[in-house]
Amino acid sequence: MNSPSEQIVVTGASGRLGLAVAHLLEGQSYRVVCTDIAPPPASTAHFITADLREYDQVQKVLSGCHTVIHLGNHPGLGASNPQNVFNENVTINENVFQCATEVGAQHIIFASTIQLFGSKPDLETVVSPPQRPAFPITDDTLPAPSNLYSLSKQVSEVMLKFYAERCGMTTTALRLPLLHHREPHFAVTAGKENEHDIFEGFTSLTYGDAAQLILSIITSHLSGFNAFNIGVSDRHLDYTLEGLATAFYDELPSDAGQIIDLGHVTSMTGWEPTKVEWQEESIREPKGTSS
Repeated sequence: MNSPSEQIVVTGASGRLGLAVAHLLEGQSYRVVCTDIAPPPASTAHFITADLREYDQVQKVLSGCHTVIHLGNHPGLGASNPQNVFNENVTINENVFQCATEVGAQHIIFASTIQLFGSKPDLETVVSPPQRPAFPITDDTLPAPSNLYSLSKQVSEVMLKFYAERCGMTTTALRLPLLHHREPHFAVTAGKENEHDIFEGFTSLTYGDAAQLILSIITSHLSGFNAFNIGVSDRHLDYTLEGLATAFYDELPSDAGQIIDLGHVTSMTGWEPTKVEWQEESIREPKGTSS
């Protein structure tokens, strides 16, 4: 559990989530050091430009920190080749995890992905994509990545568990869904669903809610390795939860509160998402991509 006098490092601080997290923590009077490979569009209290692929630069950034909020990864396959995304994510993550342990940090909070259960298969190489998981997704649902981005996150979660079990760290993986600022083009309408919407339970989260979740984690008494499945099934405009269950998830129990079970994260941190009101614009096409 952090006190405001203890230093928190936010990596990937120039991204949308990083900016939201840094702004929230600074507003709560935490000592925040922000880092990214390029400066943020808005000023932060203390920013250090660093390439996390280089271990000596990671050491300079993490010196003296208590908690690392590690958001600094490729956010998906994007325009880069898959092996580059995998190699750089894993290299960056090992650099951060190892260095955090060496400098005596107490907690690593890592941005993983809900794509562990519903990633888009790499069509050039994957010939046996995983079956759709049984819903609701719970702590017992096993990851089944099907591209090198989601595989990089699974490998990194294994590393996080190592640092918790072998090195005495507290480590937390957040399996985040699509993040948004309520932009209408991320919503889905009847007849426009795709396979990945269904795999991911039509889940999303606002950047503000994701930042509040991270604040809740650093003010909670966690220990060991934690992996939280995060996502609210709010992206479908035409179906309630009951309607989604009838249309896509007939295995979902009638008393299920969500398609992604948030019971664990709520019981451990007290965090609950807020209700999203999508912007009132023409919303016809699902253009969202996952975190």
